[in-house]
Amino acid sequence: MVAAATALNLGILLTVGGSPGIALGGPGNGRHVVHPIFVNVPDAPQDDLARDRFDRAAQRFGLGPVEVVVIDAPRVPEVVERLKTGIGLVTRLDFGRGLATLDEVAADVAATGGAGLDSRALADLYFHRGWAMSRVDFNPAHVPESAARAQGYADLARAAGLDAHRTVNATQFPALLAEDWARAVAGARDPDREQATVVVHAAPEAFVTLDGGNPVRGPATFVGVSSGEHLVHVDEPTFAPWGGTITTERGVLDVSIPERRALTLPDVEAAARARRMGMPFALVAEPRPGQGGLSLALRLVDQGGARRDSAIARLAGDEGALDAAVMRLDEQARRLELGEVAPPRTAATTAPGASRDGGRGLALPGAAAAAVDAPSALPAPVLVAPAPARPGLQNDPVGWSRDHWPLVTAVGVMLATTLILSIGVASSH
Repeated sequence: MVAAATALNLGILLTVGGSPGIALGGPGNGRHVVHPIFVNVPDAPQDDLARDRFDRAAQRFGLGPVEVVVIDAPRVPEVVERLKTGIGLVTRLDFGRGLATLDEVAADVAATGGAGLDSRALADLYFHRGWAMSRVDFNPAHVPESAARAQGYADLARAAGLDAHRTVNATQFPALLAEDWARAVAGARDPDREQATVVVHAAPEAFVTLDGGNPVRGPATFVGVSSGEHLVHVDEPTFAPWGGTITTERGVLDVSIPERRALTLPDVEAAARARRMGMPFALVAEPRPGQGGLSLALRLVDQGGARRDSAIARLAGDEGALDAAVMRLDEQARRLELGEVAPPRTAATTAPGASRDGGRGLALPGAAAAAVDAPSALPAPVLVAPAPARPGLQNDPVGWSRDHWPLVTAVGVMLATTLILSIGVASSH
């Protein structure tokens, strides 16, 4: 019983006798040292959920209002309206201007892998560009040049591979164009034509499209692909989209995704935002989709732009994982502020537009922090509403216990263990 009383007194001292120590976390550790930042990543699933969970975790530990930083998605060339303009010019037999417009659209499409257009729209592009190349009109006496007609037929064949159901008759289109289209459709439907298999080695979180078709999760395999040029486009959350043109032959073609710009908040910019708020550290949270569900990637960055610690917290299930990660990084920041943890030998910062996650990005030496140094260059912060007043032990013991659940749980386990041991010792005598 003496041991139990001693344990009880120890628990009271831990909870009442002054503010909790650094190891216990909570807002009673002195002034704030961490500026929380949530990063809105383009196309990240459940972004609102992730932001709400991080905001609540920040409020639980008294980290102050959360700044929200929106990462702009890369600009995709606007091709839909230009495609409509080019088609209109060609149907009015203005082949010169129509071909010039459609050539620009085709160049953008080839560079992005067909971003912004589905397979039907791509078929429209190649059909009308092939018509403009051949310069076939409704005059029966006009015979187009054989080279121009052959060049146009190549685009007609590509259009037939995308949409062989298009109806082209001599009442709406020139007779020679209808004749070439029928030949292109026959070639696309030929069961003996050469076919290939395309394997795109993309991440499981990525969506891959081939020639504007339905998106397929990576790694994606496409069978029965006709020989020739095709468009591949990849969208992956937190990374810039990638696309391009591939050429297939009989057999298997493996397509590897090159390094891309990470859609992330650079460490040096996070440090500048923390300095603007008068904080020595920034706690950055960014959504990260994965096979195990949505997670939050957390990193602790000091004023110099050096990453001091990091953690990954899954959002599925109990909120305890995120709370534990936020509490640990907050405690780490407080220890660093008190000089209890040795500083890194060299500071490393992430270059704007690069990623250090998974070794897929680029890292610059610590001197690069000077490149993003002036807080005045940053836009006005967007802050989540400040955290409500936290319950105190005197006026709201239930609310205080809920707010300090890690401490209460630890003390409860300690008391229970001590009591059991005391009873065991007493019974043995």
